[in-house]
Amino acid sequence: MSALELGKQGYGCMGLTAFYGKAVANEAGIAVMKAAYDAGCRLFDTAQIYQQFGEQVPNTYRFNEELVGAFVKTVDRDTVVIATKYFPRRDGGLRSGEYVYSFDMLAKATEESLERLQIDCIDLYYIHRMVPESVVSVEQLASDMQKLIDAGKIKAWGVSEAAPDEIRRAHAVTPLAAVQQEWSLFARDLEADIVPTCQELKIPIVAYSPVARGMLSGSLTTPPKDWRSSIPYLTEENINANRVLVAKIEEISKSKNMTASQICLAWVQAKGGIPIPGTTNVEHATSNHGSTEITLTHDDMIELEAATAGVQGLRGDAGYMKSSYKGREARAINT
Repeated sequence: MSALELGKQGYGCMGLTAFYGKAVANEAGIAVMKAAYDAGCRLFDTAQIYQQFGEQVPNTYRFNEELVGAFVKTVDRDTVVIATKYFPRRDGGLRSGEYVYSFDMLAKATEESLERLQIDCIDLYYIHRMVPESVVSVEQLASDMQKLIDAGKIKAWGVSEAAPDEIRRAHAVTPLAAVQQEWSLFARDLEADIVPTCQELKIPIVAYSPVARGMLSGSLTTPPKDWRSSIPYLTEENINANRVLVAKIEEISKSKNMTASQICLAWVQAKGGIPIPGTTNVEHATSNHGSTEITLTHDDMIELEAATAGVQGLRGDAGYMKSSYKGREARAINT
């Protein structure tokens, strides 16, 4: 693509290999992405940290980026936008210890992602969560990303789980192409501050987990047995109450000849977000993208929001929320 055109909806690649159970076989993963592409999807979202930890499943890539790279080889490279993320390393590894950061580390990680993706330039490169200000300033991150842009390593950059003040400061140094944030009928905390900030600055919001990590699709009736088991709205104490809300969504979607996922994705789009749903199912990949053709009325929006009012449980446990933009806002207020 000649410009960074994100489209109405993208595809979130994470669940093909990481965090939601065992990785799918390479051929199956490529088939799902190809189905999304054939349906009209052009934005494919992956990350450095989306990888298999521990014993690797046979006939799979360890890194999600490698699988995405294999998929890209099956289509015209110029027709897709590839987004990946740099996860600031910690001295105890990717998932523990204190954050450490330098431009050399960022540049090295960029080269590694380019190699795994088998491309010459990353279209959209995010900071995966934000580095504490005590380690590196937002302004320095933005300046370092500009260096990668100038070097032709990336076309544009974005932030994930950034607070409004961080978004403003980053955008003032090197304009942001996107802000990635969880957004669904079960996760609406961003609407009070992130959404108005991005609308003012004309920055697209890429919405991850737009069907509440599978909950809003109706596919989860019991607590998941993978990483999602730590998410409060999916725990044993909350999932039954939330299933009642999902049943209302299913009833509304059925009356309109839509799937529950489609109507939830259409809701995110109507709110102004670009959802990036993930799935390991070819038919669902095609069906999900069909939501881009759905137009919801004002009354539809009110009905959906009323149906999911009173969701039980936050979108993350205490540790997760501490690393979210809400957690950094709280620390800033208390310092």
